[in-house]
Amino acid sequence: MRAFETLTVEITGRIAVVTFRRADQLNAMNRLMQSEITEAFEALSATADIGAIVVTGEGRGFMAGADIKEYAA
Repeated sequence: MRAFETLTVEITGRIAVVTFRRADQLNAMNRLMQSEITEAFEALSATADIGAIVVTGEGRGFMAGADIKEYAA
């Protein structure tokens, strides 16, 4: 799996851990993150060796929701 700009994917055994990595924005989802999440989950769901996906956020928040600054424009 390729390296992403806004998240990381770590696979240990049959478990994949997806971490949102925009801590400075409380992991608010922008268009790039939305695209990368879709790509990562499509790839992970197509991998028979993955039995579970754990989703977490870097820093103090899981995800603040949509990045209002980007979507307002």
